Amino acid sequence: MQIARFITLLAVGLAIHAQAAPVNLVDLTPTKIEFGMTEAGNTTWGLAKGPGVIDLGSWGGPQQMPWPDARKIVKGIKPNFKFEEGKQYSSFLPDVVAVAGDFKSGVCLLAMSNCMYYWLDYTIPLGSKKFSAKIYTTDDVSGGGRLSHIASGQATANRGLIIRITADKETIYEKHYDQMDVPMGVGVLIDTLDITLPIRVKTIRFYLESNTAPSNLHNEIVISGGKFE
Repeated sequence: MQIARFITLLAVGLAIHAQAAPVNLVDLTPTKIEFGMTEAGNTTWGLAKGPGVIDLGSWGGPQQMPWPDARKIVKGIKPNFKFEEGKQYSSFLPDVVAVAGDFKSGVCLLAMSNCMYYWLDYTIPLGSKKFSAKIYTTDDVSGGGRLSHIASGQATANRGLIIRITADKETIYEKHYDQMDVPMGVGVLIDTLDITLPIRVKTIRFYLESNTAPSNLHNEIVISGGKFE
């Protein structure tokens, strides 16, 4: 009986410490997605608050997520793809991501207004010990042309972001990112991640929020090259 129990415990220990085969984030399916408006927008401008709503205030525009099933996962870059002359990148495109004119693959997160949030949950592949990726802002700060004064180059936007990653509700990464006077077409690398995952965690959440900074009206980021190992 004791031998059998020892063998079981040994097997469990080996499973926990086994080296997991790499798994790409883009090959996984989110288990849950949520978007909505934070309390800060309600307090500052009287915007709607709570999950499942988008309030673009006086700027107007589509009060809903522009992506099918509220998700944008670009698994690969189309060979020889390029925009027609004069056409700008739009974050509303469901299968293309552009960063400083270069195309990327990855999982996108979108905040279409001040004080909007968006997150995705994933089940962490069994045996994973770390997560690595690069996080970029993308080239669209005009909401697919909705903010015509920015799309036309007559004005610039600001970016005020909170990016957070949690594992079973424990924060394992957080960054507050600010960038002023941002024109169209200049997505940048925000950070390179190499995160050790806590033992036995099951769920990871990628969270984006736009803060109350002025002219902080449209933000898309992409988690590119995401990998569990």
